Amino acid sequence: MTSLLPGTDIRVSGVCLGCWQFSGTVDTPDATWGTMDQKAANEIVAKAIDEGVNFFDTAEGYGNHRSEEVLGEALGSRRRSEGLVIASKFGRFSAGGPHQFTELDIEQSLEASLRALKTDCIDLYQVGKLSCTYHALVKYHQSVFGRSRAAQFLPGRKHGPMSTNR
Repeated sequence: MTSLLPGTDIRVSGVCLGCWQFSGTVDTPDATWGTMDQKAANEIVAKAIDEGVNFFDTAEGYGNHRSEEVLGEALGSRRRSEGLVIASKFGRFSAGGPHQFTELDIEQSLEASLRALKTDCIDLYQVGKLSCTYHALVKYHQSVFGRSRAAQFLPGRKHGPMSTNR
């Protein structure tokens, strides 16, 4: 069973597989999840798809794009052929604390996520940590058009999707 993601034309399963656990490597284990190799991630993603999940959530901040890389590899050609939906987020904190994101930062984050996921479009691109000016957010919404089917502010979930509905 699928439903529309509010404010968009994107159909998603009732369950979304969060992919933070894909971020740890043997050399750099994730503090919460430990390690995950590609084979195990492939099996988790394949099982989720077999059970009817079409919605996958990741973020640039999960292992410095590692979760996105692993998810992109695991989805492979099934991404388009089976209508799989990817949500990702930008806005991680830098080592020195919160960072005030500019339009250029947002653009670079989006490009890095697209490369990591091996795709030309992220279905739902979200602001994970709101640390940017309103002007940057307006530019963000304009910049993701064509490479994202929906954009969303997350903090407090007050704003809802800013649909680009292409």
